[in-house]
Order: sequence, then C-alpha cells, then structure tokens
Amino acid sequence: MAEYKNIIRPDFGSKYNHELLNGLFYHPYTKIDHVVANMQVSRQTASKYLDRIVALGLLKKEKMGKENYYINTRLMNLFIKFGQYKATEPAEVIESVHVNDMPK
Repeated sequence: MAEYKNIIRPDFGSKYNHELLNGLFYHPYTKIDHVVANMQVSRQTASKYLDRIVALGLLKKEKMGKENYYINTRLMNLFIKFGQYKATEPAEVIESVHVNDMPK
C-alpha cells in the first residue's frame, strides 16, 4: 500500500485523497461507482482518476459488459499466492487484534 501511495500521491498532487488509495485495497478490484461513493466525486472525475492509476501501471482495466473493472493485480496475486501457500502448508496462527483491545 505504501508503494502505491508513493507513486499516486506525487502524480495526483493536491487532488490526492487517501480514500482513493483505501478503495484500491478494500477489494482486489474497484469500479467507477465505488470511487464516486467513497470520494464524493463525479463519475467523470472517478473515471479520470482510475485511468490515471492504470497509466501508472498500478491497476489493470478490464471491460465486462457495460462495466469497467479496475483490477489491483498485485493484490490479486498476493491472494492467489497466499491461497496456494495455505493449501500446501499449515499456516501459523495469528492472534487478531480488536480495536477495543488496543492501548489508547
């Protein structure tokens, strides 16, 4: 995520918004509608932002029917790699941390 931020932030300048970056990692793909909802921007602006990120080489644009899907291929590959690892070797148990358990 930090690598993406270091690439996107300088390119977007004052138009950079952390919600855009969060949206790229919420699911392994995003759509224009997701960016519109998360950033409160127009469809045209959301489309421009996503196409810029594609041009930066961080997303892959795929058209399925009438929708464009912007796939975070690095995140997808991480999921695939983890899935293969988990299927072949026993995974370590990692204790989850709940927000209420964190020191204030």
